[in-house]
Amino acid sequence: MSSDIAQSLFQFVMVLLNAAGSCVVAHLASSAAVRATIPAKDSAFDHVFGSPMWGDVLARHAWLVRTRFFWPWVSSPSELASRGLATRALFWVARLAGAGAAACFVGFLATMVYIGIRSA
Repeated sequence: MSSDIAQSLFQFVMVLLNAAGSCVVAHLASSAAVRATIPAKDSAFDHVFGSPMWGDVLARHAWLVRTRFFWPWVSSPSELASRGLATRALFWVARLAGAGAAACFVGFLATMVYIGIRSA
């Protein structure tokens, strides 16, 4: 592999890694905003948010949107239809940012494997 190709692949990998980080931050922020708009005792809260990662150790309620909503073929919960436009828009931002983070991270890993195979 020539040094020009290696340099351009490295720059591509760094762009993917930076994009994944930006998507993670956007997902965290938009999930927190959605969580602030839906009361924890509401039925929509249980459909939008998963169970906490470590049980009740760090938080009583989940604070990230469920991973299954990252897939484009999974529809939004019907409980969000009665919510305001801001809540639905924040949910979609969280959903797209989570999917973007996952896609960028998989692209990062695939490119690193490609670089490893090509340079061996």
